[in-house]
Amino acid sequence: MQRLKQNLIRNITISVLSFGLAVPAIAADYIAEESTEQLVDNYTQQQLAKLYLESLDLPEDSRKPYEWFAIRGYAPAQFMLGLQAYDPIDTIKWYQIAADNGHTSAIANLAYIYYAGKYGVPQDYAKAFKLYKTLADTDDMQAQYQLAEMYYHGAGTPQSYSQAFTYYQKAADNEKMEAKYTKMYAKYSLGLMYYGGLGVAQDYKKAFDIFENLATQGDTDAEYNLGVMYDRGLGVTQDKAKAKEWFEIAASRESYMGLGKTHAEYRLGKMYFEGIGVAQDYDAALSWFKKAANNHYFLGRGEMSKGHLLTQYQLGDMYYNGIGVTQDYTQAFRWYEQAARNRYLNTVDGSWSKGSERAQYLIALMYYKGLGVNKDKAMAKEWLEVSCDNDYQASCDYLQKLSK
Repeated sequence: MQRLKQNLIRNITISVLSFGLAVPAIAADYIAEESTEQLVDNYTQQQLAKLYLESLDLPEDSRKPYEWFAIRGYAPAQFMLGLQAYDPIDTIKWYQIAADNGHTSAIANLAYIYYAGKYGVPQDYAKAFKLYKTLADTDDMQAQYQLAEMYYHGAGTPQSYSQAFTYYQKAADNEKMEAKYTKMYAKYSLGLMYYGGLGVAQDYKKAFDIFENLATQGDTDAEYNLGVMYDRGLGVTQDKAKAKEWFEIAASRESYMGLGKTHAEYRLGKMYFEGIGVAQDYDAALSWFKKAANNHYFLGRGEMSKGHLLTQYQLGDMYYNGIGVTQDYTQAFRWYEQAARNRYLNTVDGSWSKGSERAQYLIALMYYKGLGVNKDKAMAKEWLEVSCDNDYQASCDYLQKLSK
């Protein structure tokens, strides 16, 4: 039995180091005394510890305790074999066996594999949705949130804002699990749905209250949203000074790579550029615009945006027209080109965003006229075609003019 205990400790440690899972748990006391590693699945380890303490009659020379348990139908051991497997086929096989036996961690891992298309498995939102639904119905907060996301985006199921709202609410109200950030994300999504009237009657006051609560917890996107609502007087009395204050708070989050920080930088640039709520100051505007234009940030589902598109376009206009800066066609072309090429992959439907259609049109004209770049009519035509394909009518009209 001592050998079994040593094998358990060794195998558990290997599984943690090999897979680096982001959800650590505390081991059963008898293991914690001999190993300082945090364990992967607290439920599994407790059950294995229970088996050990009950002194089950195992072969003394057993080197594969998980397999011994697994072939006898013990789901936690089946799950651990999935964790430890080096062959993706074995990983999925054991997860599926454990999932069929109701092991919730196996179901969650299998759902993620299908959702993200991991281990060489084709992405399958329908299978992922079914698995997350199974977990959500057991009051699993993570699954409730993921199910809401899939309803919201129509991934693996017909899009339904009302169902998305229902499951976001379930996750936000779930008191059975300690998952602070999942709960915050769910509440934030509810705020967005109240703001936009998606799946629920539009209610700016409820949206404001949700964002205000999250902002006190340091949520940068919520801080930015409060700035927008104060700026427009939505759900709260309009107050430009308060709007600027919240934009500055969101923009100050140095290490944050979400939407809120970069959008806040853009809004501050617009306030200084137009002199709204502050004295007009082109230097300050330029400084904020350049910060936003150069920030790479996540759009929420793993997609990465290469700088703030509207800001890149705004900088192009400033340099092209000499507004607040010395006119510089080379700089104008540089910023227009960044906006024109600023595209990202939609991870739900596999489509690419368009980039700025107007910026594509303008760099085509600059190629045609040789402004800020060497004259190149072939490149001009190419960019006009890109812009026209993106439904920018002026580019289509210009192409017809060139063909005559």
